[in-house]
Amino acid sequence: MTRFLMFLFLMLIPSLTIEAKKKPVVGNSHYEDMITFVQEQHLYRGNEGLTAVALNLEWPEVLNHSTSPGLQQYLCTTLFKNDGTSLADGLEKFLRSKGTEITQMPDDPGTVNHINISLYAILWEKNKYISYKYAIKERNSKSANDTIKYGFFTYDIMNDKVLDVKDIFRQRFFPGSYGHEAMVDMVLSHMSDTDEFLEKDIPGEAFLMPGGVIIALKDVKSTDGHLSLVSLPLSDAELNYMLMDDTRKLLNSKPEARLAPPGGERDASDASAPEPGTDPAYIYKVVDEKPDLKHDSLTIDSYMAAHAKYPVYEEYSNITGKVVLQFVVEADGSISHVSSVRPVSPGLASEAVRVLRDTPQWKPATIKGVPVRSLCSVTINFAIK
Repeated sequence: MTRFLMFLFLMLIPSLTIEAKKKPVVGNSHYEDMITFVQEQHLYRGNEGLTAVALNLEWPEVLNHSTSPGLQQYLCTTLFKNDGTSLADGLEKFLRSKGTEITQMPDDPGTVNHINISLYAILWEKNKYISYKYAIKERNSKSANDTIKYGFFTYDIMNDKVLDVKDIFRQRFFPGSYGHEAMVDMVLSHMSDTDEFLEKDIPGEAFLMPGGVIIALKDVKSTDGHLSLVSLPLSDAELNYMLMDDTRKLLNSKPEARLAPPGGERDASDASAPEPGTDPAYIYKVVDEKPDLKHDSLTIDSYMAAHAKYPVYEEYSNITGKVVLQFVVEADGSISHVSSVRPVSPGLASEAVRVLRDTPQWKPATIKGVPVRSLCSVTINFAIK
């Protein structure tokens, strides 16, 4: 299965700049990992009737070049409820269990089960850790309500370990322990509205951020499982005292770069490419006519500049830089296999991908007049005045 593997290619589209007003600098975060964005929809017929599956996953490329059994198996258990040994393996087993895939909804579908699985990389520091949010929504067409399961966790890249709240905070600060009151006081001191949370729910879920920890608290007034996030900076002496030693060391560490193993690079030429039209699965890097948006007055540059918005967190934290997106323009003009080669930050990468996916129909690349699949890239420069 290759849905999580992406490769470098050469077809370039000029860069553009998205600007925002300058804000005070907060923190200093560095991001460099390549991210693959998977967005798929499937329909299956099985013993349980019809099942519609929607996937929206963000997959760090660094994990394609590591063993990382801790994270892979954790995700299989959490997202797919099976014993897969890798995310790809777990996804295959999950989809296979839903029956036979079909291409369109029947006229009289009867009961349809809807499953929406999402996995987002929220924050990360290069070669140190990646913090995730996941959500699983399930709904039967006869029911008006969704069943929602969601959560946050951090993957410690240095030690191949999944960290949840009990791996981040010392046990003596949890409910029922003598230090819990101190934990409650510290958390409440960083909250603007303290009336919507129960003390017994503190510390809730937790994940790492550059320069500290974020905890997610359930809003007791909410009926949809809404969570509010509270940032706890590492500069807070109380937080340092409450953190596990390994967590504090990880946040303060300066790891060496980890390189992908040799031999995984793809040949940048098309010297051995098949004749156009003979292999519909082949992705061409060199073409006669490059792909572009179908509209004569619209270019990818102008579309991105008009529709991309500066994400709130990145604007507030003064995070700038270039996001390089790689993607495939299919022979029918649709977009697939989107990845961010240099994402700068999760928010900037996600915003660039969102706008790319919303572009109108593309005009596919051609070779000898035949439409073909082709590899493309676009560079977006996010700048703050």
